[in-house]
Amino acid sequence: MINKLKPKSEFSRNVLTLMTGTTIAQAIPIAISPILTRIYTPEDFGMFALYMSVASILSVVATGRYELAIMLPKKPFYKG
Repeated sequence: MINKLKPKSEFSRNVLTLMTGTTIAQAIPIAISPILTRIYTPEDFGMFALYMSVASILSVVATGRYELAIMLPKKPFYKG
């Protein structure tokens, strides 16, 4: 019975793996949020959001956005 539900193609298995991982990754914060709201105050969440926004901006400046750099070829395509 379980074998009938398994995807047959490798593409389908890969899509199912990505969907399952994404679903679990989104379900964890939702499941933990009632516990966190009992422990921390809204002011604590605000301070955490402020800290994360400043850290995000500083990390972009510090890394120079190297992940968005375009690699140039050794030999140019156009000689003009």
